[in-house]
Amino acid sequence: AFLSTKAARCRYSTTTKALGSSGGEGGPHTLTEPLAPIDSLARPSALERLRLRLGYGKSLRERVVHKYFHGVDTRNISQIQECFNAEGATITDIRNRPDGSTQNPSNTVTPAFLADRCQQFLTAHPECDVKFYYSPTCGRGKGNNWVYAHWYEEGTWSGESEGLKPDGSPLAVQGQTRFWVGDDLKIKEIVITRTFSKWEEALIAAASADGE
Repeated sequence: AFLSTKAARCRYSTTTKALGSSGGEGGPHTLTEPLAPIDSLARPSALERLRLRLGYGKSLRERVVHKYFHGVDTRNISQIQECFNAEGATITDIRNRPDGSTQNPSNTVTPAFLADRCQQFLTAHPECDVKFYYSPTCGRGKGNNWVYAHWYEEGTWSGESEGLKPDGSPLAVQGQTRFWVGDDLKIKEIVITRTFSKWEEALIAAASADGE
């Protein structure tokens, strides 16, 4: 029974081969770059849909999050938007602002809003390169739909966005994010802890000045 269970887990776990990587050492969760989307994210098979309803399909949930990060990495705004629930997603942004204060706002926003925010960020950082300390990994347990990722971004503030002129400062931000991925393979909730880029700090400062 142990061997058959282990074999089943190996068959449906997020193996490096199943993720479509080009090889290399280490397990699937040691991948350092996001993977391109696969067709089954938009058109899961009958077996995949059944497994998702039964609380399995962890590899597909992970691939949804890979698709999101791949969209950021390739500046594919429509791909980013496709990752989210059409009725909106709840975002909890746990962040330490530049002034030292902490905010934990939760908002339900549309995919279009999320895509627009990504567009603003990528316009400021057109060379943004997404990397992983720990690539998207679905939590253990039959009913656990949360996918976790520890990521960082590199590049330069080289583009003008939201009226802010670039200063050429390096992009060096990182964060840890939880994504709740539904059985329809859409992201419905995000909880994120992250640092700020210089452009974001300038954007916050400008918004604060306008509010005074």
